[in-house]
Amino acid sequence: MSSSPSREPEEVQLELQPSGDGTTTHAKQNLQMADLEGCCPDLKDSNNKMIAICIGVLFIIGLMLLIIILPLSFSYLDYYEFGVVRNKITASVNLDKVYDSGRYVIGPSHEFKTFQADAHFQSVNNIRVFTSDKLEVGLSAWYQYFLVQNELPYLHKKYDIYYHDKVKRKGNDAIKNVVTRFTTRDVVKQRLLLETELYQNLKNVLGGDCCEAYCERDQNATGCVSCKPRNNCTIENYGMFVDVRYFQLGAIDIPDALDESFLNALILNASAEREGFIQEAHIVRKETEQKVKQIENLAAETLQAAQSDSRVISDTAKANANLLDFLLVSLKLLYSHPNPSLST
Repeated sequence: MSSSPSREPEEVQLELQPSGDGTTTHAKQNLQMADLEGCCPDLKDSNNKMIAICIGVLFIIGLMLLIIILPLSFSYLDYYEFGVVRNKITASVNLDKVYDSGRYVIGPSHEFKTFQADAHFQSVNNIRVFTSDKLEVGLSAWYQYFLVQNELPYLHKKYDIYYHDKVKRKGNDAIKNVVTRFTTRDVVKQRLLLETELYQNLKNVLGGDCCEAYCERDQNATGCVSCKPRNNCTIENYGMFVDVRYFQLGAIDIPDALDESFLNALILNASAEREGFIQEAHIVRKETEQKVKQIENLAAETLQAAQSDSRVISDTAKANANLLDFLLVSLKLLYSHPNPSLST
């Protein structure tokens, strides 16, 4: 078998000669490229493969960047958190919106600056306060407050995240201002009134006197009568930008001398009450004995009247019985011995 001789590729030489006519030069270049593609088809396939590879690499890189960047763009807030967006690079904070719990896409270069959304527990341990009669008492209490979501930008501008100690100091002052209006005796004896006024003053001082949002819908609702309309409120009317919801009054420590005086007074009151109870018991016994005598007398009278009525009824019955016996005997004699004169 004969084999055909292999065909070697022809060498193509391109000569680019300068020409003043741009159209002629462009036509020559197109002709030369067409000749090049016709004589070298492998070069065209190689270029297409390179383009496809580049596109594939770029697609893979873009996909990898998407896989990496997209999860980094998500930020989360738990149920006990509020958050405002903070730039990781410049550390600037955007206060246009306050976010509550959830998942948000804020970008890989941003994060949440978080605030506590659940209850803040604050305690007052034996704070020393002077009453209106110039005696010092110790008072313990607990209260729970919450941050107000729509007032969080004001809180951030004024206190940032360092508001805990300021709220505590302001709360202690509010408690002292109320206790100074009570006497020492009233602090002990009117505990419920003291607790109510302490709670109300804490709520006004820490939460401000600005109306709640629901007051715009119902101005006669609870707490909406004496508050200031939100349209007229300034930043000072919001207090410490918190909402005090619960308050518990604890132990009240009074001076020892006054404590002994109160104890003696309680003993005297207890003794007086005891004597009063003894006298009242004696009076009740006397009244009870008198009522018993009255009941016994009434029972005796009733018994005697019943016995008398019984004797009268018995005698009457006997008389009626004797009369009937006499009539029966008379009738018997009458019919047993008829009169002869009557028969003729």
